Amino acid sequence: MVAAPNTFEAGRAPIAARPGALRQAPLPLGAHVSHPTPPRGQPAALLLTVTLPTGRSSGAHPWPPAPARLLQALFEGGSAAGVPRAAAEGALRWLEALPPPSISAPRPNRGPRPGGAPAAEVVAAPTGPVAEGEAPAPRPPAPHHFDRSVPVRLGWALPEGAPALVDDLLALASGLAQLGRDPARAWAQLVPLRALGAHLRAPGAALWLPCVAEAGVLPLGAAVGLDCPQAGTTDSFAARFAAAQADPRSVAAGSAARPGPERPPALDLRVVPYSRDRLVGLYALRQPEGGEALVSWPLSAASALCLRVRDALFARLVEAAPTLEGALTRQLIGKAHAEGPALPAADRVRVLPVPGVGQPHADRALRRVAVELPINGLLDPHALLWALSGLALPNLGALAGAPPAALLQPEDDEAPLLRLGIGGPPARRWRSLTPLALPALSGPDDPAAAQRLADALRFALPDQPPPGLLHFGLQATPFGGLGPSVGGATDGGAAAPTFAEGSRFSPEALQHLDLELRRPVAGPLVLGDGRMAGLGLMVPALRPAGAWGWAVCGGLALPPAEVAVGGLTRALRRALMSRCQAVLGEAPLPTYVSGHQADAGPARDAPHLYFGALDGPQGLRLWVLAAHLVERRRPRADEQRALGLVDEALADLCELRAGSAGLLQLAPAEADDALFAPSRSVVSRSRYLVRRHRDAGGAAAAVEADVHDCLAGRGLPPATVEVEAVSAAPGRGLEATLRLRFASAVDGPVVIGGGCHLGQGWCAPAD
Repeated sequence: MVAAPNTFEAGRAPIAARPGALRQAPLPLGAHVSHPTPPRGQPAALLLTVTLPTGRSSGAHPWPPAPARLLQALFEGGSAAGVPRAAAEGALRWLEALPPPSISAPRPNRGPRPGGAPAAEVVAAPTGPVAEGEAPAPRPPAPHHFDRSVPVRLGWALPEGAPALVDDLLALASGLAQLGRDPARAWAQLVPLRALGAHLRAPGAALWLPCVAEAGVLPLGAAVGLDCPQAGTTDSFAARFAAAQADPRSVAAGSAARPGPERPPALDLRVVPYSRDRLVGLYALRQPEGGEALVSWPLSAASALCLRVRDALFARLVEAAPTLEGALTRQLIGKAHAEGPALPAADRVRVLPVPGVGQPHADRALRRVAVELPINGLLDPHALLWALSGLALPNLGALAGAPPAALLQPEDDEAPLLRLGIGGPPARRWRSLTPLALPALSGPDDPAAAQRLADALRFALPDQPPPGLLHFGLQATPFGGLGPSVGGATDGGAAAPTFAEGSRFSPEALQHLDLELRRPVAGPLVLGDGRMAGLGLMVPALRPAGAWGWAVCGGLALPPAEVAVGGLTRALRRALMSRCQAVLGEAPLPTYVSGHQADAGPARDAPHLYFGALDGPQGLRLWVLAAHLVERRRPRADEQRALGLVDEALADLCELRAGSAGLLQLAPAEADDALFAPSRSVVSRSRYLVRRHRDAGGAAAAVEADVHDCLAGRGLPPATVEVEAVSAAPGRGLEATLRLRFASAVDGPVVIGGGCHLGQGWCAPAD
């Protein structure tokens, strides 16, 4: 987990909800002002200010300057400040044990100077001749340019005690003459801890917060890794300084060749990620009497809960600091004020409901909320984190199922946030937990739906290129697939119209969404007009266990359209059987894997694996599916054991010999492949083979009747069947291309008809 250190009361437990508690701790907001040295006995902070008069820093190091670089410069400049070496080492050893500091620095520009100098004048070209066949030496990284009037500041929250060491640190700062190869000046001062934020949030500077474990707060957006001190860092500074004093650094011209200096000792550092985008904290709804029991809020009241958290936070902060009402109105409420206009949604505080997800029959009631906090907004995130801890929530009034009251308490648990896609890998497929507000649409089939969703994605991801829509579905009922699915059942949720109570939207404007993107994006993903009020919350759609897929990324000797599906699936089946036999040794293959009985006859009634090859928008994919997924039921105990064998055998499959199709190079398919996407309209990606011929008045009618029987046998709802391109294959029977239209979206995979164990009759959502 990720913490935001240097909170208002360093080293203390989160404040409880007690009368007057907030009024005792002013907020670190506002512009840079002068603050006196803190009186004795009050919490203090060490503020180190560094000016870089050239307005330029080497691009060899990340930006902002790493704390370890500054401490090394202080160590090396200690003699100029008149601080004895032993005293300097003692002070820095004490400082290296503190949590990483918060950093305030000017916003940099990479490349040419602001005055317009071309890049060639800033980044030196490779020097010296380049031998034929050799690559030229890489260019040095572009330097960082910034406003030289804005200094770099580092702030540490100090524990009580060690005043003499603090005095040594203040003296060390006066001896700083350069930072790396850049000239620099520095000074240090003690400030009240409550005023540290005001110093760091200076005009023209951006705030970087360290992301370290222990506090239940995650960073959002990109983070930069900076070298920070740890136990033993000062000793490594001393070892490197001693080596530099003892070893020669140059050889006089014309003298005999002598060995150069040895490699300097390595520094003992740790890398800490720093973020300047957003933080997200997780808070549990607990009993107001101080118990550990969680209270449940109805999922349909998600919007009302988020608004109540926002309003309660606003009231608590205004009571503590009335002068901040303008900033709170603009950034927290999202309304204009006499001080200025409302901030855009990307710069505002947002409250997200956190239902229980991950299990097929989990209760989706709300027991937690997540709060997104912009780091460089009008409000200090430390102040908001402090005020959220122990925040009391009043009753929701007339809303059915609402608890009498609740308290917000921080939680150090990553799992609920990961289930929302926060802190996890990017995903292409998402489904709504709370419905989207799209008032301009007339219904799920509105032709403007694609454009409205593209606009919603653009507003939700303002700093990213458009991910592109591949597939989407809109309906009033919730989609399944929010956890391990059982028999294709919808796993919880509530109908979209029920979320209208407590919100400003009409029931007709709310719809659930299933979305597939061309490019994966990271969470949280919140879409629609109600994204600041708890609506439009999306979660990654999970692929069920028992499915193995590969993308064909090379080696195909024929165009995908000319490759026979049966040839690929039989090659895949042979490869799986061979690999399973290698795992088992002399033991016979189970029927589930081989598809044959002990007497070598086909396993007509016993369950066994399905093999498929689909050529679609994502390219050629090969699949092995467990029988219980296709047949929409729970797996039996013997099937579970066989699936473990299959999983072990397919763990490192990377190539497949497929005869005339070539030696295929395989890569694992994405876990959110379109094969499992829910849809109301699916088409057969491979020819449907009739299982049983009957006299139904024609070939198309016979195919349609057989399809209805197959759907019923799979537990799928009835569908409108459109039969295309019917033909009679010698020795096989009737074949056809199908399009199935369901009344509501159904989860994939849809695998029906004769020969489906070897790739016939596999369907996927229509483009």
